[in-house]
Amino acid sequence: TKQLFSIHDLNGDGLLSESELITLNEQIAILHHGKDTDTAEIRDKYHELFRTRLDPDGRPVPYEIFREYAAEVLDGLDNDPEAQEMILEQFVAEARSGRQAFDLGITALLGLAPEPKSEPEETASSRAAVCKDEVTLA
Repeated sequence: TKQLFSIHDLNGDGLLSESELITLNEQIAILHHGKDTDTAEIRDKYHELFRTRLDPDGRPVPYEIFREYAAEVLDGLDNDPEAQEMILEQFVAEARSGRQAFDLGITALLGLAPEPKSEPEETASSRAAVCKDEVTLA
């Protein structure tokens, strides 16, 4: 889970922010589904996930909190430790693909990045993480 956390920690500060989790999942979804991906839906989904499972106030979380959440998700998917390891490896591979796209700006270069939008204050959708579909832990 440490490797998965590090991949999601886009700014390398040792904390996982809501915006980092959403940004990475947007990249993964765009890679999977193309430029017509509904990024607003992804932002809403991971905003809700972050607020309900990681921090209700949207504050960045340390690895320990992410690890607890990841363990709960893996336990919910399969109780077998070997199966959990394989699932986690798949999550890491997916997250790594999204991270590479983010780091290289591939989705922007291909014109696949979502259009920038202005967001009203605190009522705007924020960013959050981890889903089985986009391969983070939802």
